[in-house]
Amino acid sequence: MSSLHKEQNIVLFESSTNLKNIEKFISKNDSIIITFDYKSHELLTLRKVSHKVSDSFLDEKDIHFLQKETYRLTKWFETKVSDSITYDNINLGELFYIDFYFILLPIMKKFFEVMRIIKKHPNAKFFASSDHYEIIKQFSQSVISLGGKKLSTKFYLDMISNRFEIGGKNFTINLSKKRYNSLKKLSEKIMIRKIQKMNSSKKTILFTEFDPLRYSKIFSPELRDTSNILLYNRRRPTIWNLQSLSILKKSGCRIILEDNLMDKTLSSSIKKNSELSENFIQSLLDHEDFLESFFSINEISFWSSIRSSFIQLCKIRFKNALAEIMLAKKLFEKFTPSAVIVLSEMGFQEQILIQVAKKFQTSVILLQHGINFDDKAAFEANQFLGVIPNRSDKIAVWGQVDKKYLEECKIPLKKIQIIGNPYFDKLFEENNQTLAENKGFVLLAAQSPNVGSFVIDAEIKTMEKYLEAIRTICKTVLKTDKELVIKLHPDPSELDITPFVKKIDPKIQVIKTGSISDLVRSCDTLVTIDISTVTLEAQIFEKPVISVSVKNYNIGDDNCSFFKSKSCIRTELQNFDMNFNRLLQDQEFKHETINRGKKYVNDCLSNQGNASRKLLEFSTKINLEN
Repeated sequence: MSSLHKEQNIVLFESSTNLKNIEKFISKNDSIIITFDYKSHELLTLRKVSHKVSDSFLDEKDIHFLQKETYRLTKWFETKVSDSITYDNINLGELFYIDFYFILLPIMKKFFEVMRIIKKHPNAKFFASSDHYEIIKQFSQSVISLGGKKLSTKFYLDMISNRFEIGGKNFTINLSKKRYNSLKKLSEKIMIRKIQKMNSSKKTILFTEFDPLRYSKIFSPELRDTSNILLYNRRRPTIWNLQSLSILKKSGCRIILEDNLMDKTLSSSIKKNSELSENFIQSLLDHEDFLESFFSINEISFWSSIRSSFIQLCKIRFKNALAEIMLAKKLFEKFTPSAVIVLSEMGFQEQILIQVAKKFQTSVILLQHGINFDDKAAFEANQFLGVIPNRSDKIAVWGQVDKKYLEECKIPLKKIQIIGNPYFDKLFEENNQTLAENKGFVLLAAQSPNVGSFVIDAEIKTMEKYLEAIRTICKTVLKTDKELVIKLHPDPSELDITPFVKKIDPKIQVIKTGSISDLVRSCDTLVTIDISTVTLEAQIFEKPVISVSVKNYNIGDDNCSFFKSKSCIRTELQNFDMNFNRLLQDQEFKHETINRGKKYVNDCLSNQGNASRKLLEFSTKINLEN
């Protein structure tokens, strides 16, 4: 056989595969090693092993296609199976679509990459891990398993990671959702017993999954003249620390616990959920032929790759959903809230409360909680992420910028109400009381691709670019007389870059826990990765901001008002050194940047310092109007 037609060995390597299993291929000229995750790529790079990355087999059109397809396939519950999984007019599958999305996205990417690899190397002999073996078998019989454990499915919301600090040292505790809920329930029983005040003459507003620390002004006692407050947190801890406990004790709000709702009848109904859930699963599996056909790419099914995880997720979430729906109905029957306020239409608990609220003819208000990509191209992504009011009666936005965007997206004007940002109330108060402190350090607000929700976040090259950005920022700042402080994103999936940073310079401080607000107030300059709400915090305190471009989602990134306003210095990585040094050396340039930031704050944020009161007043008024 000539070398031209010689059969190639292609090794599909990922971090779950032991390096020893592929050592025999490393030195062979007829072998191609392809890595499928950053850890495996990093390992081979350090060992100076020649290899390709799976991303290289995809182009921009493929990425766009995969993103659109993942959105579409995540909505499996809207198909002919809908009636089979509906309870009390609530589609159970829809409640956890975001959970399923985080399972589906990496599998689809991997499946599509394998398709592309086989198309390019149709006659190759493949060696693959257990996970890839099952995929390749659908395309080629010329495949040998490298063994190793199959990657266990981790559901996005089923592992709770908490970072905390004791004696100046950072600790991380990972808990299963079941264990976490048990501890949450016990702690709330102990600490919340006496926080039970209500005024029957006032309207009652129900908040769900709110952090009392972040929204402390809403829970302040001076605003209790407007309404009663109910706080119903099923996913988020009601109390994080003594400060949050103190806020709630003073607030006069009522914390709704499961025990407040439970009685013998409800308890008996919930106990029957296992049987009811199994009935829904069986009804779903009666449509398995359809599901096999539905979960396809280019008419090639990948159902076998997701079946186990899909069924497992449905079993867990169906049972949980039935209990939560019953509890929510009891909540509305017992406390009759006038309005419900949610931060997203995406969350499991939020969706349940929105739909139960409709049954009780209770108004639902969606409160904007972050900076959005406000270009028309981002509409589908924003809708998917629950920041567009599909089911909510009203959306309470921060200011004119977001009102204009929603109008452009054909959201009826009557649904939009300018409120401001209640979270920023305390920041405006602090800034008005005293000038923002400046301790002279540069603050980097880190946000790794792990936190992302797009296909490109799962690409190896995206992680490489992110780490290169961290390295460049560190080295640039270290060349000056400025101290660098790095604050990690609070998301549990955030990559801990501490070891990476310490190799650059052990003196660089990496902070994993706590609020970023005090750091923003004290810094000289804020550096962010792409777009971040923390930018507005810095601009409130009149700090210049540099945004380093790492990811392009192709959803109107360049056209979002945040960047079009030039409220911050947006720079590509190769120009960071130039822009950063200009900011240090050119005082006129620095002041211009700060002033543009101040203008954007005024354009973006209405009712500065008074948004919490406006929200509560509006929440009471909306019910009266209805």
